[in-house]
Amino acid sequence: MAVMVLISICVAAVSVSLLYRSAMDSEMERLKQLVQSQARLIRAVARFDARFSREYVPGGASGATFSQIRRAFNEGKGFGKTGEFVLGRRAGNRIEFLTNLRHFTGGLAPIPLNSLAAAPMQRALNGGSGVMIGPDYRSVETIAAYEPLPELDAGLVAKVDLKDFRNPFFRASLISVGVMLVVISLGGLLLKQIETHLPAGHHGPDFLTPESGISPMERFFYQVLVMSIVAGAVIATPTVIIYNSSMEMSRSDLAEMANSQARLIGSVARFDARFSSRAHPGGAGEATLTQVRNSMAEQQGFGQSGEFVLGQLEGRKIVFLLKPRHLDHPIPPIQMHARDAEPMRRALQGATGVMTGPDYRGVEVLAAHRPVPELNLGLVAKMDVAELRGPFVDSVFITGWVAFFAVLLGVLSLKKSGVMELWAPEMEISGRKPVKGERKSQKISYTLIAFVSGLGLVILGLDIVTPLGVAGGVPFVGFILAGWWLPERRHIFILAVVASVFVVAGYFLAPAGGILWVVLTNRFYAILAIWVTALILGIAKASETAREKQADELRMLSLAVEHTPASVLITGVDGTIEYVNLKFTEVTGFDRDYAIGKTPGIIKSGETPAAVYEDLWQAITSGREWHGELLNRKKSGELYWENVAILPIISNSGEIIHFVSLQEDITKRKQAEDHLKHLANHDHLTGLPSLRLCKDRLFGAVASARRNKTMAALMFIDLDGFKAVNDTFGHETGDRLLKEVAARLTACVREVDTVARIGGDEFLIVLTDVTARSGVEKVAKSVIRAIDRPFLLRGRTAGVGASIGIALYPNHGEKPEDLLKKADEAMYRVKRRGKNSYGFATG
Repeated sequence: MAVMVLISICVAAVSVSLLYRSAMDSEMERLKQLVQSQARLIRAVARFDARFSREYVPGGASGATFSQIRRAFNEGKGFGKTGEFVLGRRAGNRIEFLTNLRHFTGGLAPIPLNSLAAAPMQRALNGGSGVMIGPDYRSVETIAAYEPLPELDAGLVAKVDLKDFRNPFFRASLISVGVMLVVISLGGLLLKQIETHLPAGHHGPDFLTPESGISPMERFFYQVLVMSIVAGAVIATPTVIIYNSSMEMSRSDLAEMANSQARLIGSVARFDARFSSRAHPGGAGEATLTQVRNSMAEQQGFGQSGEFVLGQLEGRKIVFLLKPRHLDHPIPPIQMHARDAEPMRRALQGATGVMTGPDYRGVEVLAAHRPVPELNLGLVAKMDVAELRGPFVDSVFITGWVAFFAVLLGVLSLKKSGVMELWAPEMEISGRKPVKGERKSQKISYTLIAFVSGLGLVILGLDIVTPLGVAGGVPFVGFILAGWWLPERRHIFILAVVASVFVVAGYFLAPAGGILWVVLTNRFYAILAIWVTALILGIAKASETAREKQADELRMLSLAVEHTPASVLITGVDGTIEYVNLKFTEVTGFDRDYAIGKTPGIIKSGETPAAVYEDLWQAITSGREWHGELLNRKKSGELYWENVAILPIISNSGEIIHFVSLQEDITKRKQAEDHLKHLANHDHLTGLPSLRLCKDRLFGAVASARRNKTMAALMFIDLDGFKAVNDTFGHETGDRLLKEVAARLTACVREVDTVARIGGDEFLIVLTDVTARSGVEKVAKSVIRAIDRPFLLRGRTAGVGASIGIALYPNHGEKPEDLLKKADEAMYRVKRRGKNSYGFATG
């Protein structure tokens, strides 16, 4: 959006400034030509009066000339909204105005020659000739052309208010800003719509990646097209408005050229009819024509192509009285009813106005025509339309290149910033790469090809045979709309290219007529409408294509999720269940209708620590994934283990909108792990803890005793006579005896104590939180009595004894290893003393 704004501002500023400069130059040139044409005729009249009219009026020759000028200027009330001619002369050190002033009904008193006001008149009276922007007699800023009249010691000024000239540009600038804002807004909406078909930041698993309806390369094309359309609209709007205003100014200036010349010629003709009929050999009419010819002979027309044409009617033919600017020979007479020289024909018919049409050369001109009834003549002031259009064509050409480079820089800036990747690979959808050539497999029906082709040719035919074309080519928008039924978006843009070619072809092939700039403007806007329609239609088709693809992907994803071997559960942000798959109902026993609307608390067992759930919620509510194991409960009450992954689903705006939980039943695996863990830490025969686990329990007992300021005791037990039982009755009977021994030992201690088998016929007992040595002795005696009782094994009686070595913490050591060593030594001392007894460690 920012890039489009910068491009629009740049293009609009360049366009308006170039057009303003061109229009200002053109207006200055036309005012200069206007005042010079009047000055030439006035000087010719002054020279004629100096020769022939000195004796006929008071004031002599100059009085005669001034009387004719005043009469001519006073007949008109200026031109345009503020334009007027001002005639002045030096009166001592003051400027005296000789004609009625448009903005002062009562006349204006002479003003000082060195006053800040009337700067153009000051320059004219000082012999200067040119155009300037400066204050007039009202001290209002004007565009003024000034010319000296040395024969009369006077000056002539033609001027318009600068504000009057600038108003169209202010209006064009305001409209351009409005159009720019509207076009940028629409362009922004189009680009935003394009962005919706592009994958945003990826949050969640791969199968939740959004469908891309527009490829990165196509996105690049759309962005360039949007920026080009915006630039084109920004160029076209001020150009059309200012061109229209400039043409109106040209019409007004040419009309004033013709009117002022005709008024002055008429005033001179009336004067000559009264005073010069005898003074000039050819009579009054010839006297006037002589003065007109002399004025025209001073300069060949005005501007590059402008000229005055004077004609009269002789019979049914138009005869031209002045030497033409563009021919080396006189203009031959033409028939009154001929198509050429239409402005002169209208002037001779008494019409006054401005028109566009062919002149005597057949060249299109802007011509102001007016009759001169005093001489039965017609007067035409004309300029080639190509000259008037030239500055605008140049400015549009320059602005077009500026727009091109602005769009190019905009594209490069987007590319550099990473917003636009031109050559990014196609998106992978649900792990499936697009198949090369897949798009080309779509075919267009021949019926549709015939319909679209026929529609385009029909519109082109109507465009060619209809005057001014069919609404300037706009019906080709319907031709573009037919592209909706074509299978691919590129077909729409192919139709847009074809329609643009048809619009241009229609311009050249359609019958001529109308105002050229209006026709060209209509054609330009038709092409603009074609591409805007193609762009909007392409994006709409991309949206439709994306929806179809996403629907297919969602159907495939739905089937995959529904039949996946893992339980899938989707909740809202508040934890309410919105979806469960078939596997969830199979594992938990809760059917779908019951689960939806509840919370995952329905499968909570209460056996999982609260800290686990706190860590879970902290992770997923901060947008992170959580993985862990939970002990849950089925509808039947059975506990089961699940490996759980919970993923937050985040919208493009960064807001969490759903949670997805993927759950795998791992109960059997956990049971297998527990079994392996039990085997690693327990004796496989008796089920008692192994030496490793016993050491861990001893470590815990020592730590507890240290903490509670009590004692811990370790008993090392070795069976007496076990080898004889094993040799006499066999290993199987020996194993049975060991199991019975384990049971009797376990019965002799508390639940908090530990009985372990460390190998063969050796056992350990760990007593926790012992308060007195006597308590340990009591347990030792209980063990000896329990072991001393006969063992009945499959009808056979066997007997064994127990030798017990005892080590106390902290009396006999601080570390579990020290206690184990001391208990072992005490047990061997008991063996040496006679067995089947107990003894404490020493030292």
